Amino acid sequence: MKNKTLYLVIRHIHKGNYEDKQAISENVVVTERLKTRDMTEASVVIDILGAKVVKDRFEKASTETFKYYVQQYQHLITKTLVKWGEQAPENMEHLKKTFGEING
Repeated sequence: MKNKTLYLVIRHIHKGNYEDKQAISENVVVTERLKTRDMTEASVVIDILGAKVVKDRFEKASTETFKYYVQQYQHLITKTLVKWGEQAPENMEHLKKTFGEING
């Protein structure tokens, strides 16, 4: 089986003054394939099924970064995992091996 995973891609978008933290919004996407653009523009990229941070623009990639974003976007991740698992039997088997039963 091809090595399958899903990525959580987080882009921080600055609107206006860079020092105004309230002028920052997050654009979050879960995807199967990383594009070159994802790696250059994203602030954080997480391999969800591999349980690791692929890119962290702010600090050294760590388990704390992984935990923070997975917890922050748990609902989106769960919903996407269920959809992805329903697309093909091999996806669902991969999820069961990784997480056991999941329910969206």
